[in-house]
Amino acid sequence: MTDLDDKFFDLLLTEKDLADKQIASASDLNLKVLTFFGAAVVILGWIYSGKNDTLNPLAPPVICLALVAISCGVILQGISTYGIVLGYIQYKNEILNQQFQDLLEIPELPIKAVRRWRVGAARFPVLMATASLLLLHLGVCMVLLMVAAQFPQLTRFVVLTSAVLAVTFVCEVALTGAILRVFWFSR
Repeated sequence: MTDLDDKFFDLLLTEKDLADKQIASASDLNLKVLTFFGAAVVILGWIYSGKNDTLNPLAPPVICLALVAISCGVILQGISTYGIVLGYIQYKNEILNQQFQDLLEIPELPIKAVRRWRVGAARFPVLMATASLLLLHLGVCMVLLMVAAQFPQLTRFVVLTSAVLAVTFVCEVALTGAILRVFWFSR
């Protein structure tokens, strides 16, 4: 390799290290977001728990709307985080991998994690879990919205929260498609 090739190789290693760090840091962020969701549910329960016998009749539907909004926020944050991670995985697998192969002049792509995962045992359960979580989230939120919709004074909030759920659902479907693209159909 020439001096220029050595510098390019060092640059590729730096890019690979950055991608690896971004991929690794995502699980920590997701844990923090999920912790926030749990804390929000506990706080809602505590606020509306009944030490007061004259609980506002709107409290249960308001809690339902809050749970839908909070869960959509958590899901959207997770999609954003995992979408960034998928981008780095795709970049590492498709761009950096090809450049390493060309520079090293080897017959096979040197980074094989995605190709190995594609034929691994975890592939099917991960896709099924992703699809099931999407449907579970949608189903639970629909039930919560139906409860809140029985109170006409909350109609505007039900419509707004339903719109947030629709956007979240579209993002969940798009993420599932991205997972398929990166892990099943990339080269």
